[in-house]
Amino acid sequence: MAKDGQVYYDWELVASPPSKECPSAVGCMYPQHIYLMSATVRGGDLYVLSVDAFPDNWRTAANSLKRIRGSFDVSPAPVDVGAAVVGEGAGDLQVL
Repeated sequence: MAKDGQVYYDWELVASPPSKECPSAVGCMYPQHIYLMSATVRGGDLYVLSVDAFPDNWRTAANSLKRIRGSFDVSPAPVDVGAAVVGEGAGDLQVL
């Protein structure tokens, strides 16, 4: 997903019980935990949001949890206009 040109990656991960607790060779039908994650890189730093829920929470609040994940936003650092002074000549820039 892209917001203002910033790319966000979203995942839904399901944590199943250990295989010895599952009667089937393909895994359990009922997960123990659900994780919704969103991540982005801005200014060389990785930012991650993780929202988790138990199955009972997921059944009643899945759409709300997805909206929370969708609201994740890493805005660029504000520019301090008082931090730089531009001089008269070309290339005259002083950082205070």
